[in-house]
Amino acid sequence: FYHLDGIRVDAVSNILYLDYDNAPWTPNKDGGNLNYEGYYFLQRLNTVIKLAHPDVMMIAEESSSATKITGPKEIGGLGFDYKWNMGWMN
Repeated sequence: FYHLDGIRVDAVSNILYLDYDNAPWTPNKDGGNLNYEGYYFLQRLNTVIKLAHPDVMMIAEESSSATKITGPKEIGGLGFDYKWNMGWMN
């Protein structure tokens, strides 16, 4: 049997922000840079995985100062268990 202890989601900032790269971008419906579809996708991903496998660790590789990465969905968080410390790893 093979199993996973955790899943690290790479480049979370690229999923969350429309302007994260230098390419041209279009503001969201409120005029901001938050990618609502990406935000809801990550919330749903964490919810579905935790329902099916509550012991799996969900880790966000995220280098911005975004808040609520590890906050619960009920308060607008993404629901990750941990945030990868990009500055410390190297």
